[in-house]
Amino acid sequence: MQRLTGIITFIIVFIFCSYINLHLYVNGAGMVIFKPLYWYAITIAVAIALILFKQATIPNNTHRNFLIWLWVYLCFSIINFLYSSQSADALQTLIQRVQMTLLLFSFLILFLQEKGIAIAQKTLVIVVLISVPFNIIDYLNPTWTTVPGRAAGMFANPTISGKILALSMIASIAVIPKKLRLFYCIYAGIGILLTFSRASWMLWALGLAGLAATGYISFKYKKTGLIFITLAGALILYALLSGTLFELLKNTSFANYLTPDTLERLGVSGSAFKDSSANERALVATKAWHLFQSHPWFGMGLAYTQEWDAPVAPHNMYLTMAAEGGLISAGIYIAFLIMLWFMTNPLGKVLVITITLSSIFTHNNLDQPATLIIFSLIAALNTKKDREV
Repeated sequence: MQRLTGIITFIIVFIFCSYINLHLYVNGAGMVIFKPLYWYAITIAVAIALILFKQATIPNNTHRNFLIWLWVYLCFSIINFLYSSQSADALQTLIQRVQMTLLLFSFLILFLQEKGIAIAQKTLVIVVLISVPFNIIDYLNPTWTTVPGRAAGMFANPTISGKILALSMIASIAVIPKKLRLFYCIYAGIGILLTFSRASWMLWALGLAGLAATGYISFKYKKTGLIFITLAGALILYALLSGTLFELLKNTSFANYLTPDTLERLGVSGSAFKDSSANERALVATKAWHLFQSHPWFGMGLAYTQEWDAPVAPHNMYLTMAAEGGLISAGIYIAFLIMLWFMTNPLGKVLVITITLSSIFTHNNLDQPATLIIFSLIAALNTKKDREV
């Protein structure tokens, strides 16, 4: 039974974290083959079966707060829906939250089984190893990406590709031999670089610094290594802010693959954060903040930022939760991150810090099964009594 559970855990983590479930959804003729909902049902059914047949390691007191949070989040989502427009979008968002809550619980059950954490981490290594070549191919010959000039590989969306690669790299570092860990991070960094997702670049840099600080990546001279990583990160950030990175690349063969979008992101206008995408995000973030100020306690209702007159959603977890559910909703999400910080081990803490930063640049951290896997893995990591370094 343990062997079967391990195989199922591998399949589920690989399916969701590689986004292969999206490619299995429709065939070349556009016909539906296997809906993502079916994978949700399989995952939840496996977790329930493990519990019913008494094969599961049931969450203990350490995980009590995690389970309480799931219940609070679900209950408030229902309340949030009741004073929303109750439109089709709002109803779909509520259904999605119910599904995601059940998935968070199910992933935790799977990872608490014997060798569940190690299986999940090894699966994430495979995801990283496979995803980077796909990103390279997708950049040189746009095939799957929705934004030519920015690699997405199996993930279709470049931003999602960069984020999942960064989180998978961090989460799986413990099962990589010590001597290969820095090379592993550099390898993942190549795939992330080609997504031209500035948020993902920052996640990768922060993750690398966190892994070095906690000893998962070791240097002969630890302080010197940390100083080097910090300075390198600062130089890259300066190159982006000042547009220097574009000046360095424009006369190289690499420039032949740059598109107007990637040129803007490299600072062709003088700064990599003054392009149309950055300006649009600033606009919707300001709008969400004003909505929160006008309805500070309960917000405007579930899915409001999907229905408003702005062209896109806020791209910010904190502002999305605040605009739709007020201070209570934003507080629930922040409390989740704080709770995970105190219940996990050092590797989990690096992931919490990285996700905290990620939440400034995305509103989907509680919507994507791949990210939910990382959340549940963080919660499960508290069962590791010793650091794997």
